[in-house]
Amino acid sequence: MPFKPIEKTCRLCEATFLTEKPLQIYCSRACAARRRIKPSLYRQSHCEECGDLFEYSWQQKRGRFCSRPCSRAWYRRQALERFWSYVLSDPATGCSNWQGALDINGYGHAYLPGFSGQRAAHRAMWHMLLGPIPKGMELDHLCRNRACVRLDHLELVSRAENNRRMLKVQADLFLAKLLRLLWKLD
Repeated sequence: MPFKPIEKTCRLCEATFLTEKPLQIYCSRACAARRRIKPSLYRQSHCEECGDLFEYSWQQKRGRFCSRPCSRAWYRRQALERFWSYVLSDPATGCSNWQGALDINGYGHAYLPGFSGQRAAHRAMWHMLLGPIPKGMELDHLCRNRACVRLDHLELVSRAENNRRMLKVQADLFLAKLLRLLWKLD
């Protein structure tokens, strides 16, 4: 007993056709062959940064961003959130102290996206918010707290100026130690 003809829509070309086969999904062998040779190349998704609908290649595991600027903005925001999770403000000194890894000299160290390895936390902060540090220039901690990453406690100076300030601070510390020693002897 033959089947009653069923009206269906082709999955590829969306043409309406009549068939006696309930499992048939293409209107012709040509559509079925085209489907096997060239699958749909693009899928749709919403951008995680701006929310726009966009198409991405089926070869990608998952499309997350509609453009490179959206991707960079999202990763930059994630890096800043992760960076700030390691910063704790000290109301007594006004410093924003780095709570992550410190080297033996007391400088904080952080990973910065787009760079290999660790960078000094105060340099990473400057780079993320104000851009790269010019060649021949260094950051000087005006508060003399090496773990501080607060921008208004940092000043861009030449190496010679930074060394002059460092020697002045060391001389002041030596004088203070000497005065304490003299007071103990009295």
